Amino acid sequence: MPDFTSRPPRIQPELPYGEVDIPNPPSEDIAGRQQMAQMFLPMVTIIGYVFVSAAGSGRSMLLLIPMGLSVVASTTMALWNFRITRKAEREKKRIYMQRLAQMRKDMVASQDLQRRYYLYNYPGPDPVLKIAGDRQNRNSGLRLWERRTTDSDFGAIRLGIGTRHSTMIYKVSSMSGNEETHELQEALKLYQDSLYVSDVPITIPLRSYIKPQGTAIGSITKEKTPSPADESIEARFALGIAGKAPAKTYDFIRSILAHYTVFHAPTDARLYVVGAPAARPQWDWARWLPHCNTSRQQGTGDLLCFDADKVRRFWDELQTELERRQLRLADKDNQTDPTLPHLLVVVDGLTAQGEDSPLNAVQAEAAVSLLLQRGTDLGTTIIFLVPERSMVPSECQAIIEIEPVEEGVAFRYAEVGINTPRYVGEADQLITTRAETEFARRLAPLAVRTTYGADLATAVTLIEMLAANTVEEIPILSQWEKTRKPENS
Repeated sequence: MPDFTSRPPRIQPELPYGEVDIPNPPSEDIAGRQQMAQMFLPMVTIIGYVFVSAAGSGRSMLLLIPMGLSVVASTTMALWNFRITRKAEREKKRIYMQRLAQMRKDMVASQDLQRRYYLYNYPGPDPVLKIAGDRQNRNSGLRLWERRTTDSDFGAIRLGIGTRHSTMIYKVSSMSGNEETHELQEALKLYQDSLYVSDVPITIPLRSYIKPQGTAIGSITKEKTPSPADESIEARFALGIAGKAPAKTYDFIRSILAHYTVFHAPTDARLYVVGAPAARPQWDWARWLPHCNTSRQQGTGDLLCFDADKVRRFWDELQTELERRQLRLADKDNQTDPTLPHLLVVVDGLTAQGEDSPLNAVQAEAAVSLLLQRGTDLGTTIIFLVPERSMVPSECQAIIEIEPVEEGVAFRYAEVGINTPRYVGEADQLITTRAETEFARRLAPLAVRTTYGADLATAVTLIEMLAANTVEEIPILSQWEKTRKPENS
């Protein structure tokens, strides 16, 4: 009997979002300086006239007195006005710098709120283990499987800690007519510092999110504060993870999958792993995850495929499921979402290489072709684990490189295309013992509490109905012979 867990409403911290205009710096009073320069021209003229008159009669000197007084008076007034203007300019600059200082404080506060939001919604391995270990649902356990399929971050996974774009930008207004002043430089620096937030979780979406068109009640449309949920998100449904250090690369993928399975319910998200027999010990922890089991029995891990026969059967069943989803997408009368649950497939090519590598066979699989081409439409994601970057399939949209450094383990994330997102940061790590004992085994007995009939399958194949693995196992001929007998007709 599973231990049912509740999913209370999801409450998230505040995330600052939007743009703030930085006012233009106060302009220099060029007219006042020009006025001072113009006042010196009459003075030069009067002085020259004095020297000329000194050589003539003394009567002409008396004519210079009113002219000199007027020049002195006008010069005094100009100097006084210039001083007043300069004082007003200094006061404007002081007030402007104070305003910039206050805006910088607000920017720092908004970035702190962003860090709080990201760290809460996308915690590291230790908080994730705490969420899984709180069986009593008193504190952290309330967040288990909290993301709904309608959330904008449904399908998001965390890579590590790094620097990402800020959601609150302090935008510089038009600077036309302003010189390269100290105030302008400070305004530009405020703008540049507001573009990015450091020391925050780096996440990528495995599933697309379509911007809502607005909710109307009668003729009244509900309005709310703008947020990232108002923007559409494009899925990264084909990824390659390359790492020359297999141990660190496995620790990295464990942390990713722990984040994936702790916030997404097994009814909404499934996890498949395909690898060579030598890779089985690295994935033994995952057999306890409800996301890797289709039966009620714990620890079977029937979605983990390492034997050749099981791998073959898995690709056939996956292709059948993908084709079924395509048909349901084309059905206009279908009222359910055919892209659920979200299917995450991990192909492990780290352990076995050469002819034994599963990468050799997957390229020719029809199911893999659908995953690489229509992952967004079908609600799927495929991740390839490889030792070298050159081994990542060309159809992948992004590459994550894992490299041990002195301070720990670093990751480099890059997408195909021009001006696409790129991240560098500290990669999350989760060792296999903690992943099994402190995480997977604690999730094993849990199940989502749903309404009656919510877990019924919307479609069942003949093979599934007869509990067979292949068509050859269905006793068609024997059943036909049995129906020909009168007593069975």
